[in-house]
Amino acid sequence: MVNFARTRLKLLVLIALTALCFGSQNVSAQTAPPAQPAVTAIDVALEPDATMVQRAAALNARLRGNFPQGYALDATHHPHVTLLQRYVRTANLPKIFAAVAKIKAQYDIAAWKFQAVKLANSVWDGIAVTVIAATPRNVVLEAHND
Repeated sequence: MVNFARTRLKLLVLIALTALCFGSQNVSAQTAPPAQPAVTAIDVALEPDATMVQRAAALNARLRGNFPQGYALDATHHPHVTLLQRYVRTANLPKIFAAVAKIKAQYDIAAWKFQAVKLANSVWDGIAVTVIAATPRNVVLEAHND
């Protein structure tokens, strides 16, 4: 069982991409479709402390010893637990930040525990990725539904 209480997790909203505008070129005034709203990719994630990041980096180095083209952890790519990942309307970002702030205030996130249930490896575009699937406790699911 992985105990995140010792890692002093922080709940973060990671903006994976800047706002993307999905529109189309105005080919003709008569056939131009309406402009689409701007969207942003978000990842609401639990981020571990430095100790857990160091342990993950050591494991990542061992794994890359067998497959050097594998996914490399660095300053912008580090271990985390994704709670929610999706595209949202950029105009709704203030509401999303408020919802995350409410969860942070309402729950003792540092006490959350997860149990690893599966280790999966995959190669995407020549890069090996390892994912640890975990079963969250009821409190995590409750917060996710808030």
